[in-house]
This record gives sequence, C-alpha cells and structure tokens, in this order.
Amino acid sequence: MHLLHELLGKPSGDVISVSLLKLDPAWDPIRHDPRFQALLKQTDLSSTPPAGSSQ
Repeated sequence: MHLLHELLGKPSGDVISVSLLKLDPAWDPIRHDPRFQALLKQTDLSSTPPAGSSQ
C-alpha cells in the first residue's frame, strides 16, 4: 500500500490514477482491503479542489 500511496502522489499521467485503481480488474484481489479503500478515499479527497475553488 505504501508504494501505491507514493505513486499516486507523483505526476504519473495515465500510468496510475485513483480512477484506474477503482475500475481496473487487476486490483480486484485487494479492492475490499480496508487499507486499499482508505488509500483511495484519502487520495481522492486530496485531488479534489475545495468547494468554491476556481480550479
């Protein structure tokens, strides 16, 4: 999980993204792992601009 967290924090283009982790069947074996779900949630929240932001 630590490696995934680091990869998601770097500009990596289409190599890895939260969307890919959510949809790609390759991640099915760990999809229900609480750590994986927390990683997705944390990364999804950090990449979402705050409400009212002009971005």
